[in-house]
Amino acid sequence: MGKHTDVDSADEWQQELIRRLENPWRDIPYDGKESEWFFAGGWEQWADKYPQLFDPQDRGKKERSQNRRSYFNEWLSAITLFKEDGWLSLVGKYSNQVHPRKISIVKDVVKVSDKVWTLLEEETGIPDLFVYRSDLAVYRDADWFLAEVKGPTNNYYEDSQIEMFKRLEQMMGKEVRIIRVRKCQNIV
Repeated sequence: MGKHTDVDSADEWQQELIRRLENPWRDIPYDGKESEWFFAGGWEQWADKYPQLFDPQDRGKKERSQNRRSYFNEWLSAITLFKEDGWLSLVGKYSNQVHPRKISIVKDVVKVSDKVWTLLEEETGIPDLFVYRSDLAVYRDADWFLAEVKGPTNNYYEDSQIEMFKRLEQMMGKEVRIIRVRKCQNIV
């Protein structure tokens, strides 16, 4: 795992990111049983139910994952944003050349400069989700954002994320939004 910055040594920019952790744009609670269901294979049902969110490459990545306990927070966030607000999400690797569908969507939604695209292609430290509206004719370039998903066990930023978020925000003029996914008891 990469280095991460301690709260006590953070500069002004880092303090802003820490504030976002403490007061996220979105807070998504879940029942522990939901995550166990996901890791026991329920993720396949989500992939089948939400093909507009998870493509065959997302499925393959989950199947091949060395860490079988990964992706729950990102997938839950994408589904929640879709069900509650109608947002579509590209989960990870949305700028990687092996994901031409995702690249095409990002380029259709956002008219980014070559400089920004080069930054996104670095991938190290890019936010987890590219979130956008499905009706491009109506929302064209206005309704999209990048979101970083933080779960119950990763309440910090990697140093690469701190620098990447700062550069992206400066170039794109949009704040990277933080989504906090947290385990709760007795959710009805």
